[in-house]
Amino acid sequence: MIKLGFIPNEDNGRTHDDVRFYFIPNLVCKNFIAYTSCITMICDYNITVYYASRVALHVRKRAYEKNKVLTISEHRLYYRYKKETDMEKNYDEIRDLLSNLEEDLGEICLVNEKVSGIYYLTARQDGEPFAGEYYAVTDTPIISRQARAYGRRISDLWLFSMQDDASGWRIIDYELGKYRVKNHLPQEQTLHDIALDAAEYHPEYFGAYPIPLHTPRGYTTRHWTLANGIYWLETDQCEEVLAVCYPLWTAELSTLAERVGEMTEYDKAQGIHQTLGCIFFPAQFSCIPIYELMQTRMEAWSGTVIDKPALMNAIWRDAPEYAIMMNRQEQTGMNDLPTMLLGDFGIEAGPQILPDRMIAISADAGVDYLLFRR
Repeated sequence: MIKLGFIPNEDNGRTHDDVRFYFIPNLVCKNFIAYTSCITMICDYNITVYYASRVALHVRKRAYEKNKVLTISEHRLYYRYKKETDMEKNYDEIRDLLSNLEEDLGEICLVNEKVSGIYYLTARQDGEPFAGEYYAVTDTPIISRQARAYGRRISDLWLFSMQDDASGWRIIDYELGKYRVKNHLPQEQTLHDIALDAAEYHPEYFGAYPIPLHTPRGYTTRHWTLANGIYWLETDQCEEVLAVCYPLWTAELSTLAERVGEMTEYDKAQGIHQTLGCIFFPAQFSCIPIYELMQTRMEAWSGTVIDKPALMNAIWRDAPEYAIMMNRQEQTGMNDLPTMLLGDFGIEAGPQILPDRMIAISADAGVDYLLFRR
C-alpha cells in the first residue's frame, strides 16, 4: 500500500487540517513516483509519496494498525525536506558547482546539502510535469570510490538518479547513513533498514538476502532462486513453499496475498515486524504472490522462470475470487493511478484499461507455471 499525502505549503496560510491522504494498492503503483513541487501548475499543494516500506518500513504498518490514520508528527518525521536535520543552501551559493548538470537534467528546482559534498536535488526538463530526484556527490571521503563508481560522472560530480533502481542512489543513502551514525547525527531510518532495502537492488554490494533454513512446514532441504529474496523451497516434510523476504512482501504484496501466507512460530511470537522474517506460501496458493511479484519482473520472469498463461490458469483454478476481483479493478480503471490522480484535481481523463493486465484463461497452457522446475 502506498500512502500518498498532499501536504500544504507552509507559507500559503493552510493548516494541517487541509492534508488529504490517499491509500493505493502497492500492486498497482509500486513504481509510480511523484515528487515535491512537481504539480504546482495544477494546484498549490506540495506532493510527497510515502513509498511503502521503501521509505519507512514501520510507517506502512502503523497505517494498518491505526486504521490508516497517522499522526502529523509521523508525517513530519518522514517529510523529506526536514529543516532540523538537513542544512538547506541557497542555490545561488553553489551555482558554479552544479551548473554543469542543468544541460543534462534541466532546470534545478531544489538543492539540499545533506552533508559536506553530498547534495540532494530535484530537476525538471521543459514540458515534463514531474521533477526528478538525484544525489550529486563530490570527491568527498564520506563516499567510497567503490560507491562513487555506480554514479554517472559529470565534470567534478557523480550523479545518482533516484528514478533508476540500478543507479546506486540507495548505496549513497547507506554511506550517508554510516557517516551520520559514526558522527552521532540525526538519522531518519536505521542503517539496518537502509541496507535491507538496498540489498534487493545491489546484492553485489550488500550481499543477497539469506535463504530461510526453517519454514512453517519444516526445514529447508532444497531451494531454487527466482530472484534475490524470492525462493522456492523443498522441506524435510516433503512440502514445497514459496518464501518471500521481508522487504519484498511488505512493499509488493497486497493485503490479500499476505493473508494466504504463513509465518514461523518464532515470527508470530516475536512479531514479524520486529524479526523482519519471510512469509511462506504453500504451493497451492503461491500463484497469487507470484502473480503480484511478476508485475515488476515481467521481462525477467516471463517465459523463463514463470509461464504466465499457465500461472493465470492456476489462479482461476485455485483462487477464482482473486481473479474476479483483479479483473474488476482493471475494468473499472482502479489500476490506472495517473488517471485517478488527475481526477482528484478535477481533470477529466478516461481510464486506460490494459487487456494484458487481465487474468485470462488459456485453453492450451495448462497450470504448471514453474518453468525452472521443468
